[in-house]
This record gives sequence, C-alpha cells and structure tokens, in this order.
Amino acid sequence: MTSFTPTRPARIFGVFVVWISLFAAASASSAATWAEDALLREAGFIVNCSFTEFAANHSAAQNTDNAYGAINVDRIYSSGPDWVNPGESAVAAIGLMAAALQLKSLGDNITTYDQVLNRFFQTWLLARKQSVNTNVADASYGGICARVYYDASGNWRSNDNCATAVSGQMLCAMWKYYEYNAAVGNRVAASNWLHQSWDTARVAGDFIRRMTNATWKLVRGSPGGSDLWVSDSSMSVAALRCLDQWAATAGKTKSFDYGALADLIATGLQQLKDNGIRKSFFRYRSSGGGGYTATYGDSIDQLCFLPYEADALDPGDPFCRALSDWWTVGGGGISMTYPAASTNDWRYFGAHWHYYFVARPENDYLYPGPGLQLAKVEWKHAQRTGDPVTLDRAQKRLQWAEGAHYSGLWFGATSASEAGVANGLVDWRNATNYASAAPTWQRFVDTSAYFIEAVLMIHFGVNTKYIPNSDVMIVRHGADLQLTWKGTGTLQFANQVTGPWQDLMNSTSPYPATGLSTAQFYRLKN
Repeated sequence: MTSFTPTRPARIFGVFVVWISLFAAASASSAATWAEDALLREAGFIVNCSFTEFAANHSAAQNTDNAYGAINVDRIYSSGPDWVNPGESAVAAIGLMAAALQLKSLGDNITTYDQVLNRFFQTWLLARKQSVNTNVADASYGGICARVYYDASGNWRSNDNCATAVSGQMLCAMWKYYEYNAAVGNRVAASNWLHQSWDTARVAGDFIRRMTNATWKLVRGSPGGSDLWVSDSSMSVAALRCLDQWAATAGKTKSFDYGALADLIATGLQQLKDNGIRKSFFRYRSSGGGGYTATYGDSIDQLCFLPYEADALDPGDPFCRALSDWWTVGGGGISMTYPAASTNDWRYFGAHWHYYFVARPENDYLYPGPGLQLAKVEWKHAQRTGDPVTLDRAQKRLQWAEGAHYSGLWFGATSASEAGVANGLVDWRNATNYASAAPTWQRFVDTSAYFIEAVLMIHFGVNTKYIPNSDVMIVRHGADLQLTWKGTGTLQFANQVTGPWQDLMNSTSPYPATGLSTAQFYRLKN
C-alpha cells in the first residue's frame, strides 16, 4: 500500500460531473421520507442503549452513577448497563453522530442525541476514564479495555483486559466527536475537546505502537497475545490517521510519526490478501511455530473485509471488487451470501457472519450486521470507481436487512417492541428455518450504527468513515468547476483511478479545474 490516506477521487469530465451524477441518481430513486424515518428510529434505539436519563428504561439514572453516559451493547433494561463493550460503544457513537448530522440538515431536533454524546465522551470516557487503563506501570497503559462490568445500579465492578482494536475504535470515535462538534457549529467545544482529551488519545496511540510488530508490519491484539490480527491492524491504521490529523489540527507534539506507522501497518495489511480462490483478507498471522503464517484460523468472517470498511486500505482497489464478487457469488464450496436466485426468496442477499471450517449451527445463520458492513465496503468501492455492480449489491444488502418480507429482523419495519424499546435489528435468522431467530433482546448498537451508515450512503450519498474527513469535493461556479477539500495534504491527479498519481505542488483549496477534455481523478496525499 502507498502512503496515501484513502480518500474519494473526484472525477471530472469537462464540465459534466460524472461522479456526482451516479450517486445523485441512486439517492433520487430513494424514498427520502423513509430514510429520514429510519435514521430517527435507529438513532433513538442507540439512545435507549445509553445509561442516561434519556433511555426509556433508566430515566432515573444519575450523573453521579459510575456508569453514567456509558453506551450498552443492547437496550438498557432492568439489569442496568449489563454489557458495556467500549468497542461497540464507540461504533454506536460514530453512527449516532453520523445520523444526527444528517437529521440536523433535514430540520430535525438533535438535542437529545447531542446530550447522549456529551455524556458518553465528556463524562464516561474523559472524566471517569472507566474504560481506560491508567496504570503507568502496566503493559496495557493507555489502552481501552474490551469490557467494563457494572451492577444493576451502574456501580463499577471490574474491567477486562485492553484490546488494540477496541483502542483504535475509541480513538476514531474521539476524533469524530471533534468533527461532529465542528460540523454542528460548536467550534469552541470542538477545539476544547481536542485539547482536553489529547492526553487520553496520545497514550492510546502509544499503546498501539507497543502492540505493533515491526517485522511483519501488523498488530497484536493485546500485550498477552502474539498473533497478528487483521482487525487490530485495520483499526490501528484508522486510529493513527486520526491521531496524525489531531496533532496537526490542535498543534500538539506527536509521540512518534503517526502517519509513518499507519503506512507501515497498511503495508502489512496488503500482505494479508488471499489471492487464491477465496478473495478475502486472512484473519491473522499465527505465531504458532514462530512462522507467522497467514491464516483464517477456524473460520471466515467479517474481519476478512475490515481493511476496506475501516478505510485502512483504499476501497477503490480492484481487489475490493474481487472480494465483493467472492462474498456475493462464493467459491471453493463456500457461499457467504445466501445463493438465492429469486428476489421473492426471503433469503435473497442475506449474508452469513461466519463460515466455520468444522461445521457449527451458526453456519446456517443470516445476519444483518455483517451484511450491512459489506454493503458499506461495496458502496465505498462504487463511490471510488463508479462501479454500478457493487452499488447494486450494497442496495440489495440494505434491502435484506430492512425488509419485512426479507429478513424481517428490523423492528422499524415490523413495528415490534421488546422491553418497552422499539427499533433495532434482531441479530440473526436461520436460513433453513425462518421461524428460528435470535432472541428479540439481541438487538445490538453496532448493528444499528452499520444500518445508519448504509442508509446514509445509499439514500443520501454520505460517505461515513473512521478516518478523518478530508475528501476532495466538487463545487460549480457557473461554467467553471473548483475542487475544495478539508484537512491537510497535497492534491494529486491521475487519468485512471488506479494511477499513476502526480502531485499538484503548492495547490490550495479551492483549486480551479476547468477546460478538461478527458476524465481526471483527484485525491489528497497525506
């Protein structure tokens, strides 16, 4: 992988914007009122997973409670914050911020979402630091733990060990909280957040650095582990991109070169590609026997496309299309998307989470969550390349997740409710027996976040990302076009999306792009 932060190249053909027209058509064909309602429903579900007074089942939560502000994995009920996984909490916060920004632009009131986010970041994460390892003598110092345990009243009990992927997820969410505040006009709050939370972010970055294997250019999951995982590596790249932009924006001194380490790990991720029959990423390099062989381990799952989902690698890569092909059509006796030819089959475009090589019952389950994650990857590839096939696949995966006549798992479509909480997506349904499904309490916040992201992509053309937003955008001024961008970097152009890329030295935003007779692509080199 090159040293380029994955960004969206803007394609210009004379004064006709081919890139924008493709995605505007997809958006125009959507029912905007349905999409807005879907965002409201799933943002509301995430609110009902927060241990705050805004949740339906814990309106008596107090700001003095240890768990105040935490986001639970599922809806808060009588047992309080019984399942707080900071990684899933971070993903949920990213989804809630993305939904709130779009809803604000549509004229909806986002005050409650803003307050839930404030309690999560300012109180639970920054002030209480209950998910942060603050023991300077510990090997996990600075890392974010995989789970925090509370009793039914929200009193802290214990933490699990820290995990590198979780630390990366939280770092990305912290940066996105800055972007969120800046986007809604809270510039002072945004700036204050960067300065107030820098020490927490910096030591989390140091933790990631300590987990990195410089020889294999990949990251292990914890101080006690030795296998090098695609998940920890992907989220580390995204987090380091955020830290790099954070230091530049806030004028902070870097502990080390965040961008260079991100580039190094991205190179290691490239080497995890499986170019055989199964077009995916191997899940990890095994330390067994000291050889660090790339392997799937016991299964294939959604980790196998995480490098593109997290924008750790460029989703415009041709391998991303090959990956989508394999995950859709299958090969080698494995089908990760249910092979239903008829659109009338309820399983049509339902996705498996796992394929265990030694068969387990889960091999028959179809899940909305991994399907939505794959839809994000396919949409990103379509956005980067103009590929109509992957765009169509992304739309069909969202259709399966939300459709009452397909998965039937989205409470927003079925008007179901459980524990006094509506909305959310039930975790799975058995492809061999429609009546067999997960318990209805198993509606998880990260799935709701993926749903929100897929809706934003497919219905509004919004590219949600874990890395900093520094996209090249096109602005029309009469007959002329200008390129504008946010963030730092050197503008580059190419005649093909695959390059070669050339620097436009000393270019500043806005940059004029006029008189073009051939297609050109643009991106930022960070």
